[in-house]
Amino acid sequence: MSINKIISNETQVSLKSLILMAIIMIVATSYSFGQAKIETIKGLRYLLETTNKSATVMPSNSEKYSGIINVPEKVKASDDVEYTVTSLGDNAFNGCESLASITIPSTVTSLGENCFRLCSSLRSITIPPSVTSLRDNCFFWCASLKNISIPSSVTSIGYSCFACCKSLKSIALPSSVTSLGEACFIDCDSLIDVTISSSVTSLERTCFSHCYSLTNIIIPSSVTSLGDECFSNCTSLKNITIPSSVTSFGAYCFQECSSLSSITIPSSVLIIASSCFQDCLKLEQATFKGSVPSIHGSCGIPTSCIIYVPKEYLQDYKSVLGEKYPYIYASKDEEEENPTGKCETPTIAYSDGKLRFVSSTPNAEYHYSLTTMDTASDVYTKEGIINLSAAYDIKAYATADGYMASDVATATLYWLEKSEDNPSSNIIQAKTRGIVATGQDGIVRISGLDDGEEVGFYTTDGKLIATAKAIGGVVSQALNEYNDYIVIAKIAGQSIKIATR
Repeated sequence: MSINKIISNETQVSLKSLILMAIIMIVATSYSFGQAKIETIKGLRYLLETTNKSATVMPSNSEKYSGIINVPEKVKASDDVEYTVTSLGDNAFNGCESLASITIPSTVTSLGENCFRLCSSLRSITIPPSVTSLRDNCFFWCASLKNISIPSSVTSIGYSCFACCKSLKSIALPSSVTSLGEACFIDCDSLIDVTISSSVTSLERTCFSHCYSLTNIIIPSSVTSLGDECFSNCTSLKNITIPSSVTSFGAYCFQECSSLSSITIPSSVLIIASSCFQDCLKLEQATFKGSVPSIHGSCGIPTSCIIYVPKEYLQDYKSVLGEKYPYIYASKDEEEENPTGKCETPTIAYSDGKLRFVSSTPNAEYHYSLTTMDTASDVYTKEGIINLSAAYDIKAYATADGYMASDVATATLYWLEKSEDNPSSNIIQAKTRGIVATGQDGIVRISGLDDGEEVGFYTTDGKLIATAKAIGGVVSQALNEYNDYIVIAKIAGQSIKIATR
């Protein structure tokens, strides 16, 4: 995505925000004797909500704000009524090129869209622990911003939030952050060090695109997908660690990562979109740990690259990649890569009506057991009614010649009802589908879903913890901050219990 495209999108967002602000002003004026009014107090313009005595900082209606600004916790209006400052509104400091620094009180809970957009002189800022989200374009093109501390209260970072922060060198995302918006850090030229929290489940489109100084990055095991152009034009990127939770690479994901010399693709990756590695001219070695993923179009791996694959899938890779890739070999030094001599613990998944076990250990074979609470023999019932669990507990481990048996993997297979309309007869036909759920080290993985299907995770007492959408039929959600061992997952109106560890 070019910066011109972002600016074009920015203009659209800005126009929408200005129109919304105009509406707010009209509403405020019409309620000036009732619910809301606008006043300028000690140099700052506020929307004052008379019903709850709250104040929102608004853009200046004369000259742009500049210099050093201290936003107070409370302000006293002309009618001598005191209001608590709870938010910095949309466009509050948008385009304030001479704003040098600002102090935000702990009463503020939200920073609006475009809040500090184009504040090119702003060097540092402290966000109070009361703020829960950084909205779209919040710090867009704060070209002088060198450091920023994000409190653990923040759970989401919006579209282009830190785009074009040219001086930003490092950032640490707290474990509370579960989502990074599209183009979140695009064109952060100086960004060298990024710590991604273990609660983030996906890196959206162009998230780190054109971060020219980024040399290495570790993706946490909570992440399940890398969006289109996620790391495109990260020309200094030399090392990247991809966890076995990732199931898909987006189109142009690593395009023009011209310093990347090697990459290991875990067995969990099912989809590699077109041109994923286009113009990675120094990519000399690619190691695939599992069976052949679905490759859309050309993956873009240089034809001179040496590609290592599991021995049992060697011919499959040669057939899929074709003759233009002459250097495809069975994985080397497999014993050195696995010094314990143990088979890799298999993953358990369900799709297309089949239960699947996958281990990256060459020639792995699988041993499994299925048990159900419904198993019974000569049991007495007075009422003649039996409730069936419609669930199977699964245990599986892998063995292979020359390896010790793997650790045992556990999962639960649920049979859930799935109703579909039959347009020809207007009859609703009840169907069932299999859903496999696993939990380990605080990460829950559910397979057998429809693409894009949403899953909600709740505590046993009904409190919503997180929501996630399926990619490639799979949802993986980190629940490390959740102390209990049982969560409730709601899928299409039905609930299942999952042990997180």
